[in-house]
Amino acid sequence: MHRGKASESYEIKGHSNSPVRAYLDQDAIIEIAQRSGAEAIHPGYGFLSENAEFIRKVEEAGLHFVGPPSTVVQGLGDKTLARDTAVAAGLPVIPGSESTVDLEGARH
Repeated sequence: MHRGKASESYEIKGHSNSPVRAYLDQDAIIEIAQRSGAEAIHPGYGFLSENAEFIRKVEEAGLHFVGPPSTVVQGLGDKTLARDTAVAAGLPVIPGSESTVDLEGARH
């Protein structure tokens, strides 16, 4: 949500010359959430929403993450594990290699 629409907003200090660095400062975001009394963090759409490490930090801080748990994001970030998970759940997958293939295996 755009900060202009929020009922409260907080500046992440120390990154005045780089809004991207502020957006990606995981520890500062969690610290502000705790200090403000927030119960949850919504990551928006982008890097933090797909970052298992950030989600794990949020969980360890005792906050709720608005999105899938870190274990799910971690598993889906690994394409082989994601495919194996889909197969185990009985979901259809596109035919392909049953496991990872090294460069020599790909040549054959």
